[in-house]
Amino acid sequence: MISDRIEAFLADKGYDADAIRKEIAKAEVEAGIPSKSNRRAPIPHDKAKESYLGFVAIAAVKLWIPFVHER
Repeated sequence: MISDRIEAFLADKGYDADAIRKEIAKAEVEAGIPSKSNRRAPIPHDKAKESYLGFVAIAAVKLWIPFVHER
């Protein structure tokens, strides 16, 4: 189950769909997705830049690790 592996799902406005939000909620995972501008009732999300910067750091480390172990 995905909720055993992650606590939050961070994404951009492209993932702001009711069906996606429903699946994320069903898995009991926190959604960090900003609402699209045309959504009638915007859904609050964590706007903390630390969340985004943390995600970028994790992605960078994942890309960097294979080069560290090259010999």
